[in-house]
Amino acid sequence: MKKLIIILILITTKLFSQEYEIAWEKDIGGTYAQFSKDGEFIYVAGGNTISKYRSIDGSFVSTFDYGSNQVLAITHNFYLSKNDKYLITGSAIDKTNGFIYFWDTKTEKVIKRLNIGYSDFIDDNRMIITDYQHPATRLMIYDFQNEKILSSKSSNENFNLVRVSHNGKLIATASFSLDGSKYYLTLWDTETLTEIKRFELEGNNMTSFMDIKFSWDDLFVSTRRIVPYIISIFDTKKFQLYKELSTFMNVDIGFNEFMFNGDFVSYYPNPDISEYRLLIYNRNTIELLQSFNTKSFCLASSTNNLLFTGKYLLRPKNVGVNEIIQKINISNTKDIINIENKTEITEEINVMIFNLNGKEVYRNSIFLNSGTNKIQIPKIITNGSYIIQIKSVSIDFSQKILIQR
Repeated sequence: MKKLIIILILITTKLFSQEYEIAWEKDIGGTYAQFSKDGEFIYVAGGNTISKYRSIDGSFVSTFDYGSNQVLAITHNFYLSKNDKYLITGSAIDKTNGFIYFWDTKTEKVIKRLNIGYSDFIDDNRMIITDYQHPATRLMIYDFQNEKILSSKSSNENFNLVRVSHNGKLIATASFSLDGSKYYLTLWDTETLTEIKRFELEGNNMTSFMDIKFSWDDLFVSTRRIVPYIISIFDTKKFQLYKELSTFMNVDIGFNEFMFNGDFVSYYPNPDISEYRLLIYNRNTIELLQSFNTKSFCLASSTNNLLFTGKYLLRPKNVGVNEIIQKINISNTKDIINIENKTEITEEINVMIFNLNGKEVYRNSIFLNSGTNKIQIPKIITNGSYIIQIKSVSIDFSQKILIQR
């Protein structure tokens, strides 16, 4: 029997920071990037072109075909749907209006163009969108399958950016008052479009929000803005400012990103060598862990804890990309854990579930078959985040899961 050894990457809210190394180097470039959910592919946007690469070695796969559509330069909104089926890209015609393109990731073609503004996927059927005309004062839940607005919220602010948390429960908007005197990051409840918390941010009439990112565990949300050149990180549970980062110089801080294990990544132009400086911080302490020089400035992280920078693919040190791209996938519903086995291994395994303090709350032995294996979640396990571990003669694998009933 062929043995599979999968490197254990334990992820908890204690945020064990890791040292990263360059897995490969290629001048792919791009402005925006997204990993497929399994981490196998990287979608990269540059100008009006979308290309697909293999994350294992950076090899080129394909370029998306926009056919007879006049696809303008991608200026915002480069997001994959929750099931990887769709990709949206945003383009601005001028300062007063714009639109987004819907791409089918299988055919790699444009399937529709919609006159909506900033947007993000909530689930496989719904999006959060803003008006496409300036000022964008409406926030709307949009059924993109049936092309209809399900609910909306009017505001006396101009929405500048919008993002949805990974679990789909929170919406974060960056906005400013119509007179340009006040600037806000606001958290909303997705289902009701009710404002949960608003943070007023420092700014002036030159302030522009450039980015919003949720951490993979949705415990934090960050926003990047210029004038002042600051990244602010907010705690989504305590609803308060957590940390702020500044270059302490009048240069635009580049995109920011959260690694899957919690480390925080940003970069800024390095004027001394005409490159960008990529910085990796421990999220708990904002202690600088590592830095890299790179000539490109897009950032994307994966659930496998990989980081793509447009030039480099970074991975946890001493862990091969082949080992990170998992052959065992775990998902769960409110009552069932699904273990997807894509290997040739069929054997008895031990399944253990630990809370984030390391206490074992469940243990069982099952026979692992090819395909999907189902485990009933005991009622005694309450809602929250856990680590599920699978161990056998051939496998040693762990993954974080969220149980919500």
